[in-house]
Amino acid sequence: DIPVLEIQQMMGRAGRPKYDREGQAIIIAKTEKPEDLMKRYVVGKPEKLFSMLSNEASFRSQVLALITNFGIGNFKELVNFLERTFYYHQRKNLEALEGKAKSIVYFLFENGFIDIDLNDQFMPLPLGVRTSQLYLDPVTAKKFKDAFEKLEKNPNPLGVFQLLASTPDMSSLRVRRKEQEDLLDYAYEMEEYLYQNIPYWEDYKFEKFLGEMKTAKLLLDWINEVNDVKILETYEIDTGDLYRILELVDWLMYSLIELYKLFDPKPEVLDFLKKLHIRVKHGVREELLELITLPMIGRKRARALYNAGFKGINDIVRAKASELLKVEGIGVGVLEKIYQHFGVGLPTNDKKKKVKKGTLDEFFK
Repeated sequence: DIPVLEIQQMMGRAGRPKYDREGQAIIIAKTEKPEDLMKRYVVGKPEKLFSMLSNEASFRSQVLALITNFGIGNFKELVNFLERTFYYHQRKNLEALEGKAKSIVYFLFENGFIDIDLNDQFMPLPLGVRTSQLYLDPVTAKKFKDAFEKLEKNPNPLGVFQLLASTPDMSSLRVRRKEQEDLLDYAYEMEEYLYQNIPYWEDYKFEKFLGEMKTAKLLLDWINEVNDVKILETYEIDTGDLYRILELVDWLMYSLIELYKLFDPKPEVLDFLKKLHIRVKHGVREELLELITLPMIGRKRARALYNAGFKGINDIVRAKASELLKVEGIGVGVLEKIYQHFGVGLPTNDKKKKVKKGTLDEFFK
């Protein structure tokens, strides 16, 4: 059910202040008792609000942001600020607030996000500043930093994807009982490629780890050009789930690269990460990286071009328009965009409407 608060918030937008004397909002009832909706959503009270700072990840991120971006210079200033938040207003427990803030500050100090001088003044460090700019949970940034040494020794997609899936900024896929054994075998087989140890003896962490491996396998399928429909069927998810995961991975890959740049990166590893980021973004194998830079060319059209013998930009430039139009998915509109990309116009003869086989156009041509 939609929360009362959400309905009332949307109804509150009806009518324009200063311009309308009243506003109108309509609730479309799927029940035979619309009075129940009236009683709940119009007359009823909204749900109780809770501060987002009650979430540990949000608290960590906000404390870091206050230090790196908003000039909070010491612990006293931090507590004074937090005392004025809705979070403290709800709890009224200064001792608990100070304890929670102190543990976060200690975590940030111990892991290189901030430094503290002899006068107990906070000093933001590059890792802390960039983490805050990227809107990352500091725990995610720590996981990335801890993995860099192994990443440099063995750069591989599976290790990167499992690392991303293990962070608090990304929720991994749920593992069904029937999948557990296969995922377990897969984890054992691929253990040497991982940047984190398998938590064999911790049940909760191990179950979560299997979900991370499932998510990593999905991402491997995606960059190896497995059909979208097959991915949805194999992992029993819907389209929205797939693209939510891809959107998160796009952000986390970018963040991983940005943080790696702070730690004397090896050029070949940085190049690997950048290529992997592009592959995830477009869902392609490495040989298609050049083709997907062209306008209106995604994973399917790029593969069709490659399979037809057009393996790179030079092949496209040298090809006749008539040859390119024979490739599945390449129509006049797409070809015009490609030609515009190279700063030339499409030959006049090729601008004519392409006749579709099996149609009346073909019969009367």
